[in-house]
Amino acid sequence: MAEDIFEKLDEMSRGSAWRFGTEAERILLDALGSPDEGLKIIHIAGTNGKGSVCAYLTAALTAAGMSCGTYTSPAVFGRCEQYLMCGVPCAERLLKRILSEVYGVAETLDPRPSAFEIETAAAFLLFYRENMEWAVVECGLGGLLDATNAATRKEFALITSIGLEHTEILGGTIPEICAHKAGIIRNCPAIISCDQPKEALEYFSGYTSVFSGDGLEFLSRDGGGQRFSYDGEEYSVRMPGREQCFDACLAVDCLRAMHVPMYAIKEGLSVAKIPGRCDIRRAGEKTYILDGAHNVPAFGPLKELLKTEFGGHRTSMIFGCLSDKDLDGVTKEICGLAEEYIAVRPQSDRAQSLDTIAEALRKNCGQALEAGSVSEALAEARGEVVVVCGTFTILKEAEEWIKNAR
Repeated sequence: MAEDIFEKLDEMSRGSAWRFGTEAERILLDALGSPDEGLKIIHIAGTNGKGSVCAYLTAALTAAGMSCGTYTSPAVFGRCEQYLMCGVPCAERLLKRILSEVYGVAETLDPRPSAFEIETAAAFLLFYRENMEWAVVECGLGGLLDATNAATRKEFALITSIGLEHTEILGGTIPEICAHKAGIIRNCPAIISCDQPKEALEYFSGYTSVFSGDGLEFLSRDGGGQRFSYDGEEYSVRMPGREQCFDACLAVDCLRAMHVPMYAIKEGLSVAKIPGRCDIRRAGEKTYILDGAHNVPAFGPLKELLKTEFGGHRTSMIFGCLSDKDLDGVTKEICGLAEEYIAVRPQSDRAQSLDTIAEALRKNCGQALEAGSVSEALAEARGEVVVVCGTFTILKEAEEWIKNAR
């Protein structure tokens, strides 16, 4: 086994099944001295928008001068970005030390914690050791049986928009998926986005009277971002897509309940961004857009960005997909967004085959080239605008290629 802790965790994750349940995580946290009990936790679940809500909360709390640790998953461009302290990625040396300590404790336990459980426990230990008062924590998958739900001291549970996802695990209906998401609501107030299917709104009506985003008014778009009015105040966000305004409202309601000053809320919303979502890069004469959207509703912001900011530009779309996603639905969703489609197979044990991806693109988008790697696809792309999308797992290779092309 490799000596580097990042490589050790990658090896643990490779080919292993996701374990559900909070027992092993709770045992690990207790063996570490229960660091989660020394934090005020904001826990976020949902199908789409979790990362955006985390970003809005983090930026606003930082603007207010409040200490805040943020834990998200998966890693897009690097592991350190999963662990933010006051909005800044954890130093690699510190993160490796904390992860190594947690890994050492995990090796003594039965059942032995998984890589994700070690990474999650490391987040709580890191934030506690570094004197973060608040911890903004994103669920890994679902909610009820996710390792992050082993945490005991929650101040708020936030639930973003719900859709069909991981149906083989979470269930094939909206109410079944809602039951998993609702599992994070434990002895704390819940704030739930009103940007939901009717079935989800009906399900959550039994949990809380606080539905966020009701009365939201869209005001204008500006350079990819947008302005909106909510509950008597005007806000601006830099990320595209109407969904972002609902995600921002969810953060606003939580922040106001925390008595965060309005100036900090507005400042935080205006500067917040997340890596790998409508992430615009430029190299030479080309514009590159990296977007990890991987289910039908999540493509809304990318579609809006391409239509409003890059309409009239020849566009190439490099698309990869994991095997547990709605490939047919997603390829129908991206139909008409590009003049050229290039299929790639992600470097993941869960990747869909290249032939299957290309076949779906040809069926629903009319045509598709095939490339042996993301780098090869980027070198072949002929568009003025080149989009890399379909899964977060292909974005790191794309970023590295773009950096070298500058």
